[in-house]
Amino acid sequence: DTSYSIPTLMMLTVFLMQYVLRPRLKIDRTRIYMKLLAVDMAASIVDIWSTLLDANPSMFSSSILQIANVLFFALFIARTQIFLNYLIALCGRLHTGNKVFLDVARIFFVACEVIVLSSPWSHAVFAVDPSGYHQGVWYNLVYVHLYVTAAAGFLLMAKNRNHLEKQVWVRAYVCLTMLSVGGVVR
Repeated sequence: DTSYSIPTLMMLTVFLMQYVLRPRLKIDRTRIYMKLLAVDMAASIVDIWSTLLDANPSMFSSSILQIANVLFFALFIARTQIFLNYLIALCGRLHTGNKVFLDVARIFFVACEVIVLSSPWSHAVFAVDPSGYHQGVWYNLVYVHLYVTAAAGFLLMAKNRNHLEKQVWVRAYVCLTMLSVGGVVR
């Protein structure tokens, strides 16, 4: 179902155009934000592509279906992690407690990506056979990553709330909430 992907892609295109046309400083936040937009757009495009392929498995080789699905799940997980990296950049210098928690979140990210990348052989997150695409036993891992990363973001914002402008942490909470609700809706 591409009903969310196409409008998301359109909105991201507007954000990207608006962001590119505005003058800005070249700082970590800017680079991470641009990376976030690019990965989010790529995830939306690959979502549409993989959905179309998965709906017509007899028209494509299993290798193409596997590549499309690996790319989608890898990008789905990466965009959540990049958003957390953006929040880290917003907070600037991290306190030791935050850093340990966020290092654990990064290790979890790498582990999730390895599981996704191994899925064509392990069938952990998805499987492709002659009848088409199937969810794997660990399919929900992508959502577990989403919620663990969102929790890390909420914790980071709560711990650094006094060091940030009110509009910054309010927007971060809104984005984290939308991200979390989007995972439930999906």
